[in-house]
Amino acid sequence: MEEINPSLFRTISHPILTNLSDIFYPDKKKIIPKNIENFLNPTVIAVWYMDDGNIRRDNGKVYGYYLNTQSFSEEENHNLKGILKDKFGINFLVLKNKGKHRLYVGVDRNKFRNLIDDLVIPSMQYKLG
Repeated sequence: MEEINPSLFRTISHPILTNLSDIFYPDKKKIIPKNIENFLNPTVIAVWYMDDGNIRRDNGKVYGYYLNTQSFSEEENHNLKGILKDKFGINFLVLKNKGKHRLYVGVDRNKFRNLIDDLVIPSMQYKLG
């Protein structure tokens, strides 16, 4: 196989991505912005789950879904929990995971699944159970 010369490979940045980076990574640290609700819609939630979510299943039964938000503070997780409840009517819990906090939806797992089911690509459907 022929090696690729790194000097021949380059990518370009797009101003929209740069703007989002400035919002979500001020000072190079990932945060939940104060206006996060302006960014959230079912498609965003579906992409987020496909990228950084997982199912809680035992003996083939689905018990719930996690959004792996461990990189955010406990306070940010609680704020996000409230925003998701207000915007989508879905109750999440903030649970500890290896000393960090993440979001979990159990009781409202069917509401969560119904919100994103049609938006999850076929190769990621396994994450819904």
